[in-house]
Amino acid sequence: MAFNIKASLDAILSHLAASGRLSSYSLGEPVKVPEGAKLHGAVYMRRSGVDHLYLDGGTGEVHAVVVRLYRAVLRQPQSEGELELVNAVSELTEDFAEDYTLGTTVREIDLAAQFGEGISAEWGHVEVSGSMFRVVDITLPLVVDDSATAAA
Repeated sequence: MAFNIKASLDAILSHLAASGRLSSYSLGEPVKVPEGAKLHGAVYMRRSGVDHLYLDGGTGEVHAVVVRLYRAVLRQPQSEGELELVNAVSELTEDFAEDYTLGTTVREIDLAAQFGEGISAEWGHVEVSGSMFRVVDITLPLVVDDSATAAA
């Protein structure tokens, strides 16, 4: 069974572009975060799967897309770093909740974990090209109808 995951990724990228909340963003994890980026976002897949089948043979799936936010640990002023990320998570989460279909094949963002995991944010640190970044992974479980096709 093949999933049309590209449509889900495109929906998230389009939404980020329209929001203007990030200084840069990319599809996939970056090998190098753009220099001077106040906040960089990377969009990538965490998982996908069929959640339910319809009587007409259609599928209902969940595509868990991650938006990872990067802020350089050493970027000044350091004391504002955590608050910048907190505000970005709050604003982006609100944006996604308000536009929960993303105007595409996405039926909804599973805000309240009706189909498994709900929208969430997990904080951490990663090293990219020798630089440390404070990161937040926002997981967006997208409920998508009829994306899967059976392959022979």
